[in-house]
Amino acid sequence: MLRFLASTAIALPGLVVSASSQSCDQGVIDLLSPIHGLDAHGGRVVVSKSTVFGERPSLSVFDAQAGSSSPIQTHFLQPSLFETSWRIREISLEGSLIAYQPDVAFTAGAQLVVHEETSAGWVHSAVPLPGEGWSWGHLTSISGDRIVAATTPSFSRPITLQIVERDPAGGWRVADGVETDILSPWYDYPIHTVHEDGVAAVAQDQFTGGGRVAVCERSAAGAWTQTETLRPSSTDVWLSEALALEGGTLAVLRRRAFDDTLEVRLYERNAVGAWVVVGQGATVPAVPQMLRYEIELDGPRVAVSRGVDVQVFLLQSSGTLALERTVTRTGDVREFHAGHLTAKAFGNGFDAPAAILLEVPQSPGTTEPCRLRGAVTCLGSGAAELRIHDAWLDITARRAAAEVVGAPPGATVLVFRSNLPGFAPALGGALCLDRRNAALAGSPTIADPSGRATVALHASLELTLQGLGAADHVQAVVLGPSTELTNALAWLP
Repeated sequence: MLRFLASTAIALPGLVVSASSQSCDQGVIDLLSPIHGLDAHGGRVVVSKSTVFGERPSLSVFDAQAGSSSPIQTHFLQPSLFETSWRIREISLEGSLIAYQPDVAFTAGAQLVVHEETSAGWVHSAVPLPGEGWSWGHLTSISGDRIVAATTPSFSRPITLQIVERDPAGGWRVADGVETDILSPWYDYPIHTVHEDGVAAVAQDQFTGGGRVAVCERSAAGAWTQTETLRPSSTDVWLSEALALEGGTLAVLRRRAFDDTLEVRLYERNAVGAWVVVGQGATVPAVPQMLRYEIELDGPRVAVSRGVDVQVFLLQSSGTLALERTVTRTGDVREFHAGHLTAKAFGNGFDAPAAILLEVPQSPGTTEPCRLRGAVTCLGSGAAELRIHDAWLDITARRAAAEVVGAPPGATVLVFRSNLPGFAPALGGALCLDRRNAALAGSPTIADPSGRATVALHASLELTLQGLGAADHVQAVVLGPSTELTNALAWLP
C-alpha cells in the first residue's frame, strides 16, 4: 500500500525552486540505486533492491537523523526466508512494520511476508494466503495491527481481499477473506489495495476491471463484506490507475481509454453509509507509455503523479478540485504529506534508478527541482551542510557542484574528496574520508551573507584535482569562528 509521511516527516528544508532559478540550494536527495519497491512513513523510508540472478533480494531501511536533512541507512534486511527467485516491488510500511507479497512469476501459492522491528531486533514472518492464487506481488496495505492483501486464482477471476491480523501468540494469521466483484488483471498489471479503520478498497488498471472500485467494510461483529461498487462517471471504457484512503476520504484516479484522460474523484460516506462523490473536476492528460500513475491525499489536497510531474489539486468548498501547483521532473511519486514527496527517481518502469525525497512549494505555479546527487556517509559536526548537485546533465560534459549551506557568513569553505570513505570520523574533528588519499577539490570559497558557498567540480576525466568520479566521497571543512565539518556524501552520478 502507498502510505503517507506522518507529521514527523523527514525535514528537507526548501527542496524545490523555480525552473528559472540558477541556484541549487534546493532540490532532491537520492537514497539508493537501483531499487524495485519504495514506501515511506514518518521519518522512515524502506526500499527493496533489485534481484540479481542467483542472489536473494534485500531491503534497506533509512531513518531521519537529527541535524541532517538526509536519512541514513540504519538497517539492511536479507533474512534466510528470502529466495533468489523473488522480486519485491510493492512494499507497505507503517511504523515498525514492513509487509509485501513477493513476486514469483507464475508460481502457485501466494504468501504475505511481514518484517517487524522489536526491542530484540527484526522478526521475519511468512504467512501463507488461502486459495490457489499465483504469487504476483500485488500491493498490500497496513493499518495498525491489520494487513490487507489481494489474491486471485488466475487471470480474469474475482479478486479476494485477505484480512491478516495478529494471532494471540503475537504472530500473524488470515482472519477473514472477502471475494469482490473486481476481476483480476493479467500478470504484471497491479492490483491497488488500500484500507483504514475497517474500510478497504480494491481496483485494478486493466480492461477487465472496468474502472470499478470495490469497497469492503468490517461490521460491528467483526465480519468483512463488500458493501459497494463505485463506478466511473460515464459509460466509456475506464481503467482504475490508483487509489488512496485517508481520514475517511477515498481518492480514485481513473484513465479513460479512448483519449487517455486522467480523472480524479473523491468519495466519502454520507449519513446513511453510502459512498458519494465529494470532489471532482480534476482532469489531466495521461503520459504516453507511462507504466505507473499514483494518487495521494494530504488533507484538502490531492497529488496526481504522472511520472514526469506531480500536479497538486486543492478541494474547493463547491466540491471542485482546482489545480494549485505543478512540480516537474519528479519521477514516480509514492508519498505526499505536509508538502513532502517521496518518489522513485526519473524512472518509468519497475527498476527506477534511485529513491528520492523532495519538498513541494507552497506557492502556486510550476517549479522544477534541482538534481542533488549523493548518499550521506557520515554526519557533520555543526550546522553547515554539504550538498552535491549535477550542474550539467550531458554525460559528455558532466559537471558537478558542491554546495555548503548554513555556514557562518564570511567563513572559508574547503571541499575535500577521496575515492574511499574513512571508517569513522577521527578524534579532533578530522575528515571522515580516507585521509591517505584525500585531496582538495576546487578552490577555497567564501560563504556569502546567507551562509552559502558553491564550489564547481569538473568531471574526473579531465584529470585535475577538481575531478569528481562516481561514488567519490566528498566533505567540506568550514573555517569560521570555530572549525566545523559538514556531512560527507558519496556522489551518485
